Formats: sequence, structure tokens, C-alpha cells
Amino acid sequence: RRRGTLWVYGNAGNSHTGAPDIEEAGHPARWPYKLARDIVVCFSAPGALVCDPFLGAGTTMIAALEEGRRFIGGDLGARQTDNKDWIEIAREIAVNRNKQTTLFG
Repeated sequence: RRRGTLWVYGNAGNSHTGAPDIEEAGHPARWPYKLARDIVVCFSAPGALVCDPFLGAGTTMIAALEEGRRFIGGDLGARQTDNKDWIEIAREIAVNRNKQTTLFG
């Protein structure tokens, strides 16, 4: 999948990121899942290792895993509202996204 040199995403915040579960985590510097996915696909091959040292709520991690890449990342920060580590929040989002929700799903 190859896109042109101009990527247009329209509204990027307030329920327009393409990933409501990540947006719900409330990271103060979140960015559109659609953009993360396009960057991962454009700049890495399937099976490649994607690294994000500023993991936040895990937007790049989710994009990498869903596009068949391996992922490594970290974050030293915590959410201000409850002091929960961002790395733990991102892990929970990844687990919930991959959770089997039906018997034959």
C-alpha cells in the first residue's frame, strides 16, 4: 500500500483519531492512529522492529502490531489524573484489543 506525498486526515482529535480506546486513555499529546499506521506501513517492512521510546498510550505500538510488525518501546511518564504509568496503560489497551470476545472470534 503506497500513499502519495500528501496525507490528509481531517479532524485529528475529539473522537476523530481512528482509535477511540487510545483516545479514551487521555494522553495529553496523542496523535491520530491513522497517521501512526501510515508511518509504520510506509517506513517499515512486515516483520520489522518498530521502536517508540515515547510510548504514551500506545498509538504507534497498536499500529505496528496490527500491521504485522514487532514492537519495542518505553515511557517514563504517568497519567496525571491517577499517576498510572503510561506503559501500563498502553499494555492494557493492547491486551484489550487482542482479547477474544466471542467463542468463535
